[in-house]
Amino acid sequence: MRIGIDICCWRNRRGFGRFTRELTAAIISQYGAEHDFYLVGDPGTIACSQLPPGVVTITAPSTMSRMRPESAAAYRRPWDMVTMGRCVAALRTDVFLFPTASTYYPVFSRVPIVVCLHDAMTEIRPDFHFKSIQSRTLWTLKIWLSIRQAAILVAPSDAARQQIAAVWKLPHESIQRIDEGPAAQFFPAPCQASKQRILQRFSLPPNHPIVLYVGGISPHKNLAGLMHALAQVPGKWHCVIVGDESNDGYIDCHQELRETIGTLALHDRVTFTGYISDDELCAFYNVAALLVLPSFDEGFGLPAVEAMACGLPVVASNRGSLPEVIGDAGLLVDPLDHGAMAAAVSRLLGDVSLRKRLSASGIERAKTYSWQRGAQQMMQILLRAAER
Repeated sequence: MRIGIDICCWRNRRGFGRFTRELTAAIISQYGAEHDFYLVGDPGTIACSQLPPGVVTITAPSTMSRMRPESAAAYRRPWDMVTMGRCVAALRTDVFLFPTASTYYPVFSRVPIVVCLHDAMTEIRPDFHFKSIQSRTLWTLKIWLSIRQAAILVAPSDAARQQIAAVWKLPHESIQRIDEGPAAQFFPAPCQASKQRILQRFSLPPNHPIVLYVGGISPHKNLAGLMHALAQVPGKWHCVIVGDESNDGYIDCHQELRETIGTLALHDRVTFTGYISDDELCAFYNVAALLVLPSFDEGFGLPAVEAMACGLPVVASNRGSLPEVIGDAGLLVDPLDHGAMAAAVSRLLGDVSLRKRLSASGIERAKTYSWQRGAQQMMQILLRAAER
C-alpha cells in the first residue's frame, strides 16, 4: 500500500512536533518493509530534518515553512495550500495522514484522508490562542475543511474525543483514539554526574528541591496560577520552567508571567531554561522532586507521561485529559484553587514515602503508553480508511 504522511510539523518544538516525529518513526519502523511511505513536507522541513531512512521524501511547493503552527499569527497562504494539495494528489497514494490539523491543506483528489485533531481548545478559548480575528477565522475554516474531507478523525485521548465531538457536533464514535507515549530517551537514570552537570549549567541551588514545569509558556498553561500557588509553599524549593521562550507562533504570556513573579517576589526562586535537548530534559525529570502541570486544559499531556516514565511524581490539573492519563499515579488538583495546588506541592515535598510510592506507580503507569502501540492503532485506521 502507498501511504502518504504530512510532516510539515516535524520541526515544531511543542507536542504537535513530538507527536509527528514519534508516531511517524514508529509506523515506518514497524511497517516500512510491508508498505511504501511518502513523507511530504515544505522545502525548509525536508532540508533541515533528520527523517527516517527507507522512505521517499517529497518536497511540496511552499513559500513559507510550517514549523510555526497556524493557531496564532502565522497561517499558510492560500496558493501554498493549493500547490501542496495538488502535489499530494499527484502522488496517488492509497491513503494520506495529517498527524496534526494545524498543517492541514485540502487534497484535490479522492484519496482517503486521516486527520488528527488533538483537542478543541482553540474553539473553546479563542482568546488564549489567536492574535487576530483573521487568524481565528482562517483557523476555523481550515479545521472545518479538514473535518469535512477526513475519512476518519483521530484524537489522543477520550477527553479530547469528547471535547472535539461536542464542539463540532460530531458523533463521539466517529473519532478514533490512539496512544501517545514516552520517547525512548525518557527513563530512570540515577546518574549523579549528569545531575550535577544540569545543576551547574543552569546555576541551580544544589540543596533546594526542584519543582519542574515542562511545556509552552502560553495562557492556557496557567503558569501565573502556579506562581501564586508556589508563593504559598513554605521551606526550600526552586521552580524550573522548561519551555521555548522564542516566538514559536503561539500566543505567549512571558511578560505577564515575569510580572507575576516580580509581584510575588519570586525572582530568586524561578529559573527559565528556554528550549533544551531531550537529554537535558531527561536529566531534569530525574533530578527534580516533582512535576507540576497546572493547565486549564490538555488534549493529552505528554510531559506527564515522560515524567512518570522517569519516576518523577506529578501534580496535575484535574481538567481535560490529565486525570485520564495520570490515573492514581499522581495528585490531581483544581487549577483555579491555588491553595489546593500549594498543599499538593507541599505534601509531596515533605513526604518522602509518598514520592517513592507515586514514583513507582508512575513508572508502571507510563508502561501502558507506547508509540509502538499508537503506530499499530494508527496503521489499522489507515488500512480502514484506504478500504473506503
